Amino acid sequence: MKNFNKQYLFLGIAVVLYLVLTLTSGTKTDWDIHYKSFESSPYGTAALTQLLKAPEVKMEVENLRLTPYEIYDSLSESYSDNNLIIIGNQLELDKVSIESMLREAKNGRSILLAAEEFNRLLKDTLGFTTDNNYSSIQIKDFDLKNGVNLEIDSVSLKTANNVAYFSDFELISSFNNYNTFTTKVLAKNENDTPVFIKVSVGNGAIYLLSTPKILTNIALLNNSNYKLISDIITTLPEGKYIRTEYYTLGRVGHQSLFRVILSKLGLKEALQLLLLLLLIYLVFEAKREQRPLPEITPLANESIGFIKTLSHLYVTNGTNKSILVKRKRYLLNHIRNKYYVNLTTDEIDQDIVLLSLRSGIKEEELRQLFITVDKEITNPLTDGGFISANKLIDNFYSKEI
Repeated sequence: MKNFNKQYLFLGIAVVLYLVLTLTSGTKTDWDIHYKSFESSPYGTAALTQLLKAPEVKMEVENLRLTPYEIYDSLSESYSDNNLIIIGNQLELDKVSIESMLREAKNGRSILLAAEEFNRLLKDTLGFTTDNNYSSIQIKDFDLKNGVNLEIDSVSLKTANNVAYFSDFELISSFNNYNTFTTKVLAKNENDTPVFIKVSVGNGAIYLLSTPKILTNIALLNNSNYKLISDIITTLPEGKYIRTEYYTLGRVGHQSLFRVILSKLGLKEALQLLLLLLLIYLVFEAKREQRPLPEITPLANESIGFIKTLSHLYVTNGTNKSILVKRKRYLLNHIRNKYYVNLTTDEIDQDIVLLSLRSGIKEEELRQLFITVDKEITNPLTDGGFISANKLIDNFYSKEI
């Protein structure tokens, strides 16, 4: 196939392979831990969102994607009397946001912070530390034959009224140090270590939960775990709440331009494939493509033809004398430039002796050369004499040093 580029073959194979895998594969479950309030995937919190709307909870929750400082200090007065909920794996709260939360807590607000990791500034401000005990995770059963049946040992979490059982992966963090004068323990794990505490601040309180994964769909909807989660939620005072997802989703409008595509599993893989194919295409097209160079016929050497033309011209005209005059002139100029001997002076005998010494040619040969050339120039008789004179000139060039 003329002008066929192999990169297009690779692109075609990749597209066909993707289509085959897409059509033959079933629906994929999103196991990313994101805590999105509207997602029904295992680690989304759509079930929690519905639980917060239950009549017995008596909480009005509004979802925003702003920092606590922006909610309490940058927006209008309509949010100044709202409580706050933040859920995430890691909470990196800046200084101004912590100061805003402390001020609002002193004024009677309730703030729930659920995370496995809290930043150092918040820990130092409220006087607590956490411990992540990954060594407690134990595999209860594993099918070595098929390698697919994996069962993780479960642990319990208890409040004053209910007990629930969760995977070890969901209860790896706990509080190991806190101010006992201002802190009240509200829930513990089976090791009797606090996982949910209340820190009193002025007229309000900051509630800390070290196991945010128990609020996700996979944990909340397992058996009757919702009862314990309901206990945790109803521990919070009634009223208006703002749940900010800034620390898990970022600010509204500051995401990727493809955020709608990336939020859908099928479209996400399609975009990734498109970018991969574009990269492959650029790699192949980066090679320098040059148009075919035309074949250039080298210029013919016409010097010999030119010499032949001049030769025929001289032969036709019979101007032997003119040729010898020119050759003698070139010879004398050559001797003058190379040997610094001027044979046009009257002291020709001394000049021939000097030329013989410098050129390495015998005096007799030099005298014969100039006598013969002058004779043919003065009295040109036959072509033979003309040829002899030319041979003598050629011999001089071949013998000189």
